Amino acid sequence: MAQSFGLHNHDRERVLEATDLVALIGEHVALKPAGREFKGLCPFHDDSNPSLHVAPHKNIYKCFACGAGGTAFDFVMNYHSMDFREALQYLADRAGITLTPTRPHGTETDDGPHLSTADLISAHQTAVGFYQTILRHDTHGAEARAILEARGITQAMIERFRIGAAPDRWDGLAQTLQKKKLNLTPFVKSGLLTPHRESDGYVDRFRNRLIFPIYDVLDRPVAIGARRIDPDDEPKYLNSPEHARFQKSKTLYGLNHAARDIQKRGSAVLVEGYTDVIACHQAGLSHVVAALGTALTIDHARVLQRLCNEVILVFDGDTAGTKAADRAVEIFFAASVDVRIVILPDDQDPADLLDREGGLAEFDHLTRTAPDAIDYLLQTLTHSLTADAGGLSQRQQTIEQFLQRLGELGYHGMPHLRRDLVLNHLSTLLRMPAASVHRLIPWPRKSHRATPTRQDTPNAAPRKRDRLEDHARIQAEAGILASILDDPVVLDMKPGTDDDSTVRDRLRSLAFVHHEYQYLLDKLVDTPPADLTQARIASWTVSRPEAGRALADLHALNRAAATMPELDDEPTSLVADDQRLKDALDRVTAYLDALTQLIDLHRAGPGTASADDDVAAANVNIERIRRAGGTRRKLGRSGSSSARTMSAGTSGPEHDQQHHPPK
Repeated sequence: MAQSFGLHNHDRERVLEATDLVALIGEHVALKPAGREFKGLCPFHDDSNPSLHVAPHKNIYKCFACGAGGTAFDFVMNYHSMDFREALQYLADRAGITLTPTRPHGTETDDGPHLSTADLISAHQTAVGFYQTILRHDTHGAEARAILEARGITQAMIERFRIGAAPDRWDGLAQTLQKKKLNLTPFVKSGLLTPHRESDGYVDRFRNRLIFPIYDVLDRPVAIGARRIDPDDEPKYLNSPEHARFQKSKTLYGLNHAARDIQKRGSAVLVEGYTDVIACHQAGLSHVVAALGTALTIDHARVLQRLCNEVILVFDGDTAGTKAADRAVEIFFAASVDVRIVILPDDQDPADLLDREGGLAEFDHLTRTAPDAIDYLLQTLTHSLTADAGGLSQRQQTIEQFLQRLGELGYHGMPHLRRDLVLNHLSTLLRMPAASVHRLIPWPRKSHRATPTRQDTPNAAPRKRDRLEDHARIQAEAGILASILDDPVVLDMKPGTDDDSTVRDRLRSLAFVHHEYQYLLDKLVDTPPADLTQARIASWTVSRPEAGRALADLHALNRAAATMPELDDEPTSLVADDQRLKDALDRVTAYLDALTQLIDLHRAGPGTASADDDVAAANVNIERIRRAGGTRRKLGRSGSSSARTMSAGTSGPEHDQQHHPPK
């Protein structure tokens, strides 16, 4: 098994000195010289203006938008989701450095409760070699080779994807490992072997199956995918059990081979099976990957979103494929990538299509002319409206259900331009003004939150005050998050109310209307303040560009507040830490009080002119909190009546969930 390594300071320094930081980051980001430094788009948030600076003379990097930064270790840990030991080993291997072997006190052993990544990978490398040997065996690999030959898979692809075969016996792998006198524990913990049900010892998990090893993006084997050889065996597909380095919902088969080409093309093709991926790569389509026999997840979307700006989803032309396409649209709808849908004709799969004469040209045509996800959805609506034999009421119900689905899919959280394009499509199809269509699309329900959404409130028809109310709430949400980012410890402070609840407790009961602010809020309240480092916060936005943009806006809000003059013209001075924290708590509490008031007004539903004035007053009050910088002494506790006096002539901004905080 793999050697364990200690965390010696001299090892860290050797690895850092041997690592070319520009070359390391340049493998993932296009860097351009800028004086003594290099600049590029930050991979940890949705960066449109290069804000990542790499300083080779200091051996550090820094993003001046989202705050991510550090050494080569920090970059590898955040970009590849590694812990420090893994990052150290990865960079050492990359630099050709042998680390100092040791097993210091407190580290895990092979017999401990956890399996190290190094031992897990080593176990899978051994198993993959065994399965490849079986595939080449005259007798044991004959049936598996026949299946691969029937599918048209060449020897070059067999070697490229390290395809193998498990023998038709209970203990082929187990016996081989025992003969080599290898420790079986890592093989058991990684799921390659399982305990024998009736006696001591172990048996193979995979028996009489084609073996498709599953690799991570660093080309390390972390799991096994296996397809039955005997049609009577169940299940048809069998995967390794999940562990820390293998979650099916986040893993894409073939990504180790496809990632670089996906980045180069700016496009990825997602198919449904192992052999489909292999057939595509064999045909020269090396930007193709597949999910692991499971439905697509939002994590799959995030993985691809980091690599490219277009995803083409290819589904078999049967009923199951059509249903899978509908589910996939739901996953990718609000992602910041262009998504197109291909339904293959005649119940074919990609391997079938590519195997016939002219298949590659037809596949290329289908992917180039495929409708995007929006058009695909609109086609389903058009079909429903055309096929509907009912009257006006039935047509209205069909449209309302479709608009409800758009809201649930994340319409209100989409980038502005993308959302406008959807509106224009719908406006033309429904022959309605775009503004009217927009108002009819409801916010998604949040049953796990205490705050009702618009469609949950009585008489939820669009109201004139909606735009002003949403603007005020978003400003309060931005103020709360910016204050917490500036002083995370305030999360566990008590705002001075009658009960013992903390700021964190109060926030758990709220729902934000801004989609990305809600995402950041959930992350903040679930993370202890001590762990709220800039690198940790930035890592939340790696695969969620809209959250990265929102985070950058919040940092900008804090920078603006730091340079804003006090309203009472008192001279600025440095304050003690306890006073600074008190000011931060006062600021968060003031925003919370204002937001709670707005939520109460929203619950009340359409009201009188006085209620509408209260919303306008809240808008002015929140702006006053922002400009005051936060202390309760400066803010006062102005009620709605006094604030209402200040609000004369105030007009609301356009209704927009993605409205950014003032800078």
